[in-house]
Amino acid sequence: MRYRIEPYEPRHFGPALELMTKTRRRRRQACPALPPGLDDASTSRRILEGGISGSVAVTPKGGVAGFLFAERIEDPLWGNSVIAGVDRCTLPPGAGTAALAGLYAASFAPKTTAAPVHKVYCPAYDGAMLRNWFGLGFGMEQVYAWSPLAEMERDFATEGMAIRRAKKGDEDTLAGLSPLIALSQAEAPVWAGAPPTYLAGLREGFRELAADKRGYALLAFRGRKALGYQAWLPVAANPIDGPAEGAIELSVAGTVPDERGTGVGRALTSRGVVEALSRGYSVCFTDWRSANFLSSSFWTARGFRPYLYRLARRFDPAAVPTFHA
Repeated sequence: MRYRIEPYEPRHFGPALELMTKTRRRRRQACPALPPGLDDASTSRRILEGGISGSVAVTPKGGVAGFLFAERIEDPLWGNSVIAGVDRCTLPPGAGTAALAGLYAASFAPKTTAAPVHKVYCPAYDGAMLRNWFGLGFGMEQVYAWSPLAEMERDFATEGMAIRRAKKGDEDTLAGLSPLIALSQAEAPVWAGAPPTYLAGLREGFRELAADKRGYALLAFRGRKALGYQAWLPVAANPIDGPAEGAIELSVAGTVPDERGTGVGRALTSRGVVEALSRGYSVCFTDWRSANFLSSSFWTARGFRPYLYRLARRFDPAAVPTFHA
């Protein structure tokens, strides 16, 4: 079927609301740990009433079969981007890359000037949508995953290693460990940049973990040498919508380079799971760069299963002047 691509207008509100609600419910069926609000049409209504812009795919009979909404974001770390959130795209069943190409061109081109980075969020269960985005030049960048805490390992320990919660007086230790992730991901094959201002802010943020009462930070030592850390924080707001009952996020984790592969991360995670369960949490969320093979293999081995992917496309800045805002 051929679809006519039109700018999204108020007259499309009703059909778009129905499509968005169905899309959100399907995501929750695929990942039961997501918040119940995904089943509520009122949250879809709130999104559509929030001043979004984009395009719709219209059938020959005038029905709305799909949509793509995007917004421009200015970010000094990630670069100026045009982004489509996970709820902001749906395609008709069986639609191919051509249909998505029309929506993509209409929704992203007007916002692309001086923002040559495009990002989209795609549910992990939707293999057809992933293939369509890949066909348009996107690549996988970030993996978002979850796991029931009861299914995770919680009895792993390594001889000669001590693990304890961070406390007042650990500020300098935490600050010293703060650049581990950024420095690791600046290397091949991730090649993710981290400006000095970001690293400085990260350092101060890590110092605050010592006194953070929202969750807990764990430190691993051998003797007086700090080997690694993890920070577990309650999910005040789910990555998509709102509170997720009983959810905690394994927010950041790192091991010093010469100790990787010795069980530091596994021991920290095991201790973190025990602590989370004792506090009444039932599910854990985390995320990682897909190109970071150490993270990808480690977190999947801990039982995390993907529920969402962030895809990215960066193109030649020389092409940007051909677009007009």
